[in-house]
Amino acid sequence: DSVQVMGMSMAVKPTSPICSPAWVHECDGTPYFNSLCHQLNDQLTVTSQFQSAFQECVKKSVDLVFLFDGSRSMETTHFNENKNFIKNIMKHFANASIQFAAVQFSTKFRTVFTFKDFQNRHAFDKLEKEPHMKALTNTYGAMQYVVENLFKNPTAGGVPDAIKVIVIITDGNPSDLKKPRLLKELDNDAVIRYIIAVMKIENLMHIASDPKVNNTFYIENYNGLTGLLNNLQVKIFNIEGSKNAFGGNLLKEVSQSGFSAVYTKNTLVLGSVGSNSWRGSLYERKVNSKNETEIFDPHMEKDSYMGYSVAAGMKNGVSLYFSGAPRYSHKGQVVFFRKDAAWSVTQRLDSEQIGSYYGAEICVLDLDSDGETDFLLVGAPLFHQTQPRREGKIYVYTQLVSQVNITAFTGRFGSSITSLRDLNGDSLRDVAVGAPLEDEQRGAIYIYLGQEKMGIQQKFSQHIQARKLSDNLQHFGVSIDGRMDMEQNGLTDIIVGGHGKAVLLRTRPVFSVSANINFEHPEINIDNFDCSNGDINLGKLTVCFQMTEKTNSSIGSNGTCVSRLKLNFSFTSRALIVMEHEYLNVILTLSNTKDDSYNTTLTFYYHKGLSFSNLDASRRILTNCQGDNNKPEETICSVSLPVFRSKTEVTFNSSFLVSRKAEIWDDTLSMTIAAHSDNGSPNTTSVSKAIPVKYAVDLAVKFLNAPHESTTYINYSHEDRGPKDIIHVFEIANMGYMSLPVNVNFTFPWILGNKFEVQNSNVSGLMVIMFISSITSQIYNIKYEITVQVIIKSFHVFASLQGTTKAEFIIPPNKALIVGTGGFGGLLLLILICVVLYKVQYETIAISASYVRQYIVK
Repeated sequence: DSVQVMGMSMAVKPTSPICSPAWVHECDGTPYFNSLCHQLNDQLTVTSQFQSAFQECVKKSVDLVFLFDGSRSMETTHFNENKNFIKNIMKHFANASIQFAAVQFSTKFRTVFTFKDFQNRHAFDKLEKEPHMKALTNTYGAMQYVVENLFKNPTAGGVPDAIKVIVIITDGNPSDLKKPRLLKELDNDAVIRYIIAVMKIENLMHIASDPKVNNTFYIENYNGLTGLLNNLQVKIFNIEGSKNAFGGNLLKEVSQSGFSAVYTKNTLVLGSVGSNSWRGSLYERKVNSKNETEIFDPHMEKDSYMGYSVAAGMKNGVSLYFSGAPRYSHKGQVVFFRKDAAWSVTQRLDSEQIGSYYGAEICVLDLDSDGETDFLLVGAPLFHQTQPRREGKIYVYTQLVSQVNITAFTGRFGSSITSLRDLNGDSLRDVAVGAPLEDEQRGAIYIYLGQEKMGIQQKFSQHIQARKLSDNLQHFGVSIDGRMDMEQNGLTDIIVGGHGKAVLLRTRPVFSVSANINFEHPEINIDNFDCSNGDINLGKLTVCFQMTEKTNSSIGSNGTCVSRLKLNFSFTSRALIVMEHEYLNVILTLSNTKDDSYNTTLTFYYHKGLSFSNLDASRRILTNCQGDNNKPEETICSVSLPVFRSKTEVTFNSSFLVSRKAEIWDDTLSMTIAAHSDNGSPNTTSVSKAIPVKYAVDLAVKFLNAPHESTTYINYSHEDRGPKDIIHVFEIANMGYMSLPVNVNFTFPWILGNKFEVQNSNVSGLMVIMFISSITSQIYNIKYEITVQVIIKSFHVFASLQGTTKAEFIIPPNKALIVGTGGFGGLLLLILICVVLYKVQYETIAISASYVRQYIVK
């Protein structure tokens, strides 16, 4: 999980490594940034891995002094809590490379135990017996005492190059005057200071080391020391990994080896930008060797980033390494290393502009491919010029003299530079330059043709923009490589990296043509230029174009060129289905196992029911298929004319349209494919195969529910209870292209619940596909389903349809019952009304009598 940015650098060779310069491993909680590289084979499979410029975990020596308050403002219990806190810290780091000392301070200062006491295991006893001084809080004087009596006193037992740390524990503001000079001296000596402030912090924070907020701890009372213990332990633990821990000099801890990489003469060279406090260096590793050699410039400044780019070359038989340091003196520098008995610096090239990042990319150019480095190209992608506006610049050097400088409009031109194999046929290598931020960060690359005197021509020959290749390309041109021939066709292929993508650009063949003009007469007579009567023939002008092409011989060792083609094919389906808009697909593989094959063709022989549609190849290869009107059952396809290369294998997908005419098909289909070569042995190779032919079945069943065709409704009553006929008419249609034998099954109920049953049923056929089912029934409701089963050869296709007839039982109304029920109901209603009226009248009379009594009493 710690591997990041894998593939930031890659060197292309038979055992190509791919490196991550940000591989992290931790040492006591401190992250180290080293390198992890994987070796890949030609199948891009990881075969092994190794680490370059790896820094093992090494514990740094630390001298830590506890400076604890012994003033009178502190109670005895709090004073003892201080001592317990110090004991716990020392116990936790018992096995660490940290040694401790302690000083109690008040108005005066007293050494409780020294580093030597800690080494001799007397620290805990002396700390336990230490009495409480109970006076003022002279904090600054106490820090001065620690420096003079412990850090600078060799008899105290301190380690000379150890990290110096003071942990100050106090509950009050300093009683003595501030000493800014003392604090500055402590900063210059890289003495780390932690403050543990109890209740008061205002006048103490400035004493702590930077960052002061992170190195100051505040607690409300001494009980908080217990909760502070873990936090302070982590701080002390991480001291070993801080920059102060190394005295400001980092070696391999953040080497990031593999930031750049190059292969030369079975040697891998990795750029290590973070080595030696970011001065940078190179690491050389032989193939199949675990040993590596560091190459560095002793005069390189800190934070120069040498190794940001690396290139290898050769001059007069002497090996050379070139490395860019883009942050050297804020301008950038390129360093030349020469291999004699050992690697040494021979030359340096400096930039002209601050912040240009000169040396961020370098490229050696062997113009005539003779193995000698002719030119050095250096990129400065952050070079800036206002008038006219320019961003990015490349410098072309020969013999350490700049021959030509080229800039672009915008886009960090020069972020990537690579040497290309000859593109235009002039036998000179060419150059590609990337500008990944051009055109709103879409990116672009520039192609410059080689030129003998200046290295490259000042005007680019091609400007390839990302927007013309794809709408979603970003940072196109951040990396480029043009040394490979991916298709082995003799043409250079260029791979261009972008954000999350890589683009393969293929070059086109270039022909060199010479022109020659011949005149019939050496001179033209100008006396006969009176053209009033029309054109005058003054002679013939002949223009002749001549082209010479160099070809590579691929003839075998015996002097003869004999190819051997191997062919095989298969059908993508188990059977041919005859139906409308159906295709038969064939996959075939063609390979050439010997010498180049000339005029290679594939010939397809097939049934007249097939029509050739297309031939698609699995890789980029030229094919052309032609049919013959006189031979409609044959198609000839040329393959990679004129030459089908040796050791080449291609898979094709061929499609044929299937005719729906059933009468032309047999039970099986046979096909033959033949591969032919003019120089083959044998000349023609053929393969034949066959598959069964089957037909698609397409049946339709229709229920004819018109009133004059099928019965959809019947009813019964008490007066009409006799049997009735139900007629269902179904139509079966063959929608396919072939006559079929059909079995029709009708399914309907015979015996139903409640003693109802179906009787006297019969089925009659009308024409071939028309049937009528006539059923006599005595049931109230009937619903039945007819299932049609069609059987054809080994296929079973079912089509079903359901017809429904609704039956109702109607009961006529009883008039006498209705009249009787109505009369009886009316009589009951009349009696109810009379009772209600009687009750109302009685209550009214009773109320009136009550009022009369009340009046008489008053």
